[in-house]
Amino acid sequence: MKSGLQVKVHQPPVNEITAVQVCLPGDQNLSSEVIKLIELGLVQFSWSDRYQLELEFDHGKQDKVHRFEPTLPIVVKW
Repeated sequence: MKSGLQVKVHQPPVNEITAVQVCLPGDQNLSSEVIKLIELGLVQFSWSDRYQLELEFDHGKQDKVHRFEPTLPIVVKW
């Protein structure tokens, strides 16, 4: 490393994933593995007109949302 350069460590503004929502188009059959994830409360699935992944951190306490659409069908809440 060159002298004079400093390494900066950035802490993410979140602590834990508190919800995962997967939206699927159409009427699809879910695998037994996916059903187990739902039963354990780890992931929620819903039917929509398009694919989308929603990730929530820290129960959305900061009331912030970032949408990556239309590039990626992902919504992040924290």
